[in-house]
Amino acid sequence: MTTARAILVGNDGTPLATYLATERRGRPCADVLAAVPGAVDGDLVAAVFGQLAAWSVATDPQIGELLIAAGATELRRAIVMLHELRPPAEPPAVPAGITIAPFAHDTDDVIAAMLAAYPPGHLDRADESSDADERASMERLLEGHVAGPVMAASRVALVPDGSVVAAAIVNSEIAEPPFTGPWLGEVFRHPGDAPPGTGAALIAAVIVALRDDGERGLGLMVTAGSPALRVYERLGFSVVRTTVSVLVPGTRPDDAGLPGR
Repeated sequence: MTTARAILVGNDGTPLATYLATERRGRPCADVLAAVPGAVDGDLVAAVFGQLAAWSVATDPQIGELLIAAGATELRRAIVMLHELRPPAEPPAVPAGITIAPFAHDTDDVIAAMLAAYPPGHLDRADESSDADERASMERLLEGHVAGPVMAASRVALVPDGSVVAAAIVNSEIAEPPFTGPWLGEVFRHPGDAPPGTGAALIAAVIVALRDDGERGLGLMVTAGSPALRVYERLGFSVVRTTVSVLVPGTRPDDAGLPGR
């Protein structure tokens, strides 16, 4: 899945930035927005506010701070990490009562565990996001509309009755390095039914499966400040960049297209 970058231009037609026009939780998103060399900060901010009203924008911290100072609302600060698929020195043990299995595309079971993992108020869930929003977002991920098709290396955690209590979903591609797949599109565990350590065991199983399939790396994004960051570091992931996501103020007309396409 290769996605062409859109171009954000100034009033005089000068290119100011490129981005990936996508969608997140029903809102248009300018993802991985990067300034063109030589772009003037003020012109870039004006173009974002003028052409991407009511969009979310994911960009580097420098541009993110400029947009926030101009009136955009911060949504998330995240860290991009990569794993070179070297086996961990001490693979995490699978918790008692848990079986790690290949991903079974049972959407309802997976989404039920995901909703339990990310209740309202969770660090990785937007304040305004409803269960319906979260369900729709997960369905799009599982259908391959967000980060490419679900890969065979994806894994689920099962309890003895066969219920899904955790999952690590790997997608084939998201955009461009370091966002090119395999990409850990989602990982979560039911806090009541999946014991601590289940997530780490799932990711370790994914790493082994990807290595056996001949892949060379695995990327992911984690919210800055999340306790999961320490788990990923223990598993061998390294930080490669940080991003800031903001919501641009304004109202987007119903018939608005995707600027720059």
